[in-house]
Amino acid sequence: PPNNPIASYSWNFGDGGTGSGRTATHEFDRPGTYIVQLTISDALGRSARISQSLTVVPGVNPTASFAFSPSRSPCWACRSTQRSTCGR
Repeated sequence: PPNNPIASYSWNFGDGGTGSGRTATHEFDRPGTYIVQLTISDALGRSARISQSLTVVPGVNPTASFAFSPSRSPCWACRSTQRSTCGR
């Protein structure tokens, strides 16, 4: 059903760190460019993943922002300024 709520959020920060929940915080040990991934799943087993490149610079607090919304298609629509993949 299109109104099936999100059941889980899974984060991969690209440096070996992971997290869960609608929001997650993470500290990077070193400067560099990392691919941060967010995977969302519903109770029916449908999932969507979006990825965004994040550059960590010494002395500057990075901010990553992801947007997503369910659609009526068999797969969820993922919106991101970077890469997105949608899977089942």
